[in-house]
Amino acid sequence: MRLYDYIWDRRFLILLYLITSLLTGTIIYMEEAGSLIDSTGLYATEISLFLFLFYLMIDFILRRKHCITLKKLLLINDMDWINSMPKPFDSEQRVYDELLHKFYQDSYKKMEEHGSKSREDLEFITMWVHEIKTPISTISLACEMLSDKSSTMDSEQKSGFVSIIAEENKRLAAMTEKILQTAILERGHMDLKKERTDIHAPY
Repeated sequence: MRLYDYIWDRRFLILLYLITSLLTGTIIYMEEAGSLIDSTGLYATEISLFLFLFYLMIDFILRRKHCITLKKLLLINDMDWINSMPKPFDSEQRVYDELLHKFYQDSYKKMEEHGSKSREDLEFITMWVHEIKTPISTISLACEMLSDKSSTMDSEQKSGFVSIIAEENKRLAAMTEKILQTAILERGHMDLKKERTDIHAPY
C-alpha cells in the first residue's frame, strides 16, 4: 500500500481532524483575546463530537452495505459470483478484490486444462478400444475355426490359425505395453535401468 492510498482512504477522518483542530485553535485564540463567551467552548466540543459521529455513521453504512453484498454472494453456487463483487471503497479492499479475481482466473484456467485433458483421455480411450477390437475379433474367429469339430482342416491350416493367434496376441501385448508406458510417463515415474558403458568403444 502506498502512502498516498493510505491518506486518501482516510481523507474524511483527516478532514474531521483538521476541522476539530481549527475549532480548538479558534477557541484558544478567542480565549486569549478575551472575547470568548462561556458556552463557546461547549458549542465547539459539540460540533466536533457531531462531526466525529457523522463520520462513524457514514463509514458504518458503507462497510455494512459492502458486507451485506458479500454475504449475498455466498448463496451463489457457481463461479459467476466474482463478477457481482461490490466495488471496493478503499485500497485494502481493492487488493482483496484483485486477489479474488486472480484466484478466479487461475481456477478457471485449471478447470479448462482439466476439461481439455479429460477430452483428450476420452478420445484416446475410444481410439484404443477401436484398435484393440481388431486383434480380439481375429483371435476369436481363429479360435472358433480351430474348435469347430466338423472342420476338415489339415495340420498346416491349423498351424496357420495358431500363427495368426500368436501374432495378434503379440500385437495386443505391444499395445498394452504402450498404454502402460504412456501412463507411467504421464505420472512422471519411470524405472530406468542403469548400465555402465564405454563411450569410447566403437559401435
